[in-house]
Amino acid sequence: MRCLSSKVTSLCFGRICTVSVVRAGEKNIKTLKRARRLIMIKGLIATIGTILFIFVIVFVIEGLGLVTLGVFGPWREEIRRETFEETKSFNESKKQDLIRYRLQYLQAEANEKEAIASTIRMMFADYDESKLEPELAEFLRDIKY
Repeated sequence: MRCLSSKVTSLCFGRICTVSVVRAGEKNIKTLKRARRLIMIKGLIATIGTILFIFVIVFVIEGLGLVTLGVFGPWREEIRRETFEETKSFNESKKQDLIRYRLQYLQAEANEKEAIASTIRMMFADYDESKLEPELAEFLRDIKY
């Protein structure tokens, strides 16, 4: 790199310059200080620009994530729900609930039976009766319909 004055020797390594002044006048020193300041400012601007660019990229990626969540989220949640309804624990808990409600229903008086039947209809409105034992499935059909 050529220096501004023939009296000044400059060693440059990329953007970092080490300047040794050999018999330079006051005017050349001010010019060199200005050049150093300019290099520092350019480096600072480049650093700030890089940080801002990274923030923009992260923001765009997060925005795309929200868009895809809005589009594919309901579909994904529906699959999760269907998978959960197929699990053994879900079906066993439904079966145990129905056994408990059936026992309460059989032991209840006439006015309590309608409240229990209403609860059973709400809890098992969309439950697949084929997953139950025949005796419980028949009881559920009688209560629902």
